[in-house]
Amino acid sequence: MGCKSLISTNIPRSLRELYIFEDFSTLLHPELPAKRANPSLGEALSKSTRLLKNLSAAFLVDAEHFFADFWPIKQYDPNTVPWENL
Repeated sequence: MGCKSLISTNIPRSLRELYIFEDFSTLLHPELPAKRANPSLGEALSKSTRLLKNLSAAFLVDAEHFFADFWPIKQYDPNTVPWENL
């Protein structure tokens, strides 16, 4: 199961904090290319974590992907769960 499907379907509604951190160093792994943000993970986190009070996804998600559903500004959708803690 990929991280996108895990995040999209398995975050409990009672969860209030989620911290995801991936450490990567080109000094330790010079043969590997530099890590890049994961667009699909950013979108999945954006949709499934709106009830959280704290979210940290360091080095895994770019804000551009996380906020993609809101830019450019879209029509109001009553089915969209807002971020009350943003």
